Amino acid sequence: MRVNGEQGGMLSSARMFTDLLGAIWRQLPKSLRRWSMRATHTRFTVTAAGLVLNKAWRLIEPFGLHQRRYRKGAGGSTRAD
Repeated sequence: MRVNGEQGGMLSSARMFTDLLGAIWRQLPKSLRRWSMRATHTRFTVTAAGLVLNKAWRLIEPFGLHQRRYRKGAGGSTRAD
């Protein structure tokens, strides 16, 4: 039996459950949602990038930015500087 293009009722009920959880989540106060994310996701990766140009619009590489530097254990790196 096909329900909305999906095979069987099990897949449909799983989708309905996730939709229900999503609807409940969106109704929670923003502060509670933010607190729960901070409490359960204590580590995250932040990346920043930028280009430094001189007056002639040429790229300047201060401090040897072309060389990658990793902290021990950061980003899955096995290299220890």
